[in-house]
Amino acid sequence: GQRLGTQVARAKRRSDTLVQFDYAEAGEEGRIGNFKFVVGNDLSTGSVWATAILQNGREDPYTVASAISWLTKLGHWRVELQAGGAPAEQAFIMAVRAKALKDGICGTVLTRQGERYNSQATGGAERTVHTIRKQFKCLMLATETRLKQKITIDSEFLAWLPRHAAWLYNGYHVRADAKLTPYEKTHQRK
Repeated sequence: GQRLGTQVARAKRRSDTLVQFDYAEAGEEGRIGNFKFVVGNDLSTGSVWATAILQNGREDPYTVASAISWLTKLGHWRVELQAGGAPAEQAFIMAVRAKALKDGICGTVLTRQGERYNSQATGGAERTVHTIRKQFKCLMLATETRLKQKITIDSEFLAWLPRHAAWLYNGYHVRADAKLTPYEKTHQRK
């Protein structure tokens, strides 16, 4: 009751927020195959999100549900979602928009289409891709070293890795502009 009321009040105070999404691939060709993931970047707080793409396009309920969970934690009442111009990326943000509105996560959800196949169109998300990809590789190498075995493309562990990389970033990366981590800036507490 009271906690939800506080979250809604806090969210309504925030203005429109741009959240960018981008699709990416991890690993070298032949190493773990063509493992795909999607990232999000809330440009107002620096909070990042990433998860595995289990099915291309908007038909992947895991990916859409994960994005909705992240948007809920961000608490923005008005949000603008942006992705590149590729059809799968546009289908994804439209599915996220529909679910966010249906579930009452946001009061207003706008969408913006970036220029097709132009990585500069979603610059914040593109930087996030590089950050998560590096984290992903470090976590994977550390795990393989510790387990003394290679992780294969069909491992369920791979689906978890991008989310964990984003969680680590949000909890420990101190932003230069605010001297806070994205978690602290989002939730206004340590």
